[in-house]
Amino acid sequence: MTAAGAQKLAGGLLSIGQVLAALQDDFADLTPSKLRFLEEQGLVAPQRTKSGYRKFSQAHIERLRLILTLQRDHYLPLKVIAEVLDDMDQGLDPIIPGASQRNASSVLAPKRVLSSDELRRVTGATSRFLGEAIAAGLLPAAEVFPHDAVPQLTALMRLAERGLLPVTCVRFESRPRRKRR
Repeated sequence: MTAAGAQKLAGGLLSIGQVLAALQDDFADLTPSKLRFLEEQGLVAPQRTKSGYRKFSQAHIERLRLILTLQRDHYLPLKVIAEVLDDMDQGLDPIIPGASQRNASSVLAPKRVLSSDELRRVTGATSRFLGEAIAAGLLPAAEVFPHDAVPQLTALMRLAERGLLPVTCVRFESRPRRKRR
């Protein structure tokens, strides 16, 4: 029987290897032991076959994608992620702690790019501030910005409110020392 045929018989459920393959592009360091650990922590509960094999649905994959994204991009501990997941299981769309008012549903939204005007509008940054952040190498000099630039620019603006401004690196050239007389 082919893999596709086996998948159809399992009701569209995926094996742990198929889940790893589906998430590989976004989470290259994901391993079977990490998936088993997340299950042990109660964050994901795949179905089991009679022989004990784990079978994951598309909803499990999206849940894993959220968990792994919250860990990698937002540095959230598993305890906080579990609270976010509990809220989502109750039909809520919780705010991600420390993520500039981003809801859990926005974490899984398709990534899109923003023009500099859109980036400034979303963050409230001025053209000058955005230019300084680019000149300092803190954001890419580009025609369009990845959606990840929003939290980066927002964080830079918060730092600027506290007196830490993006400045360009000043290159010092060494001068020969003068001889003392």
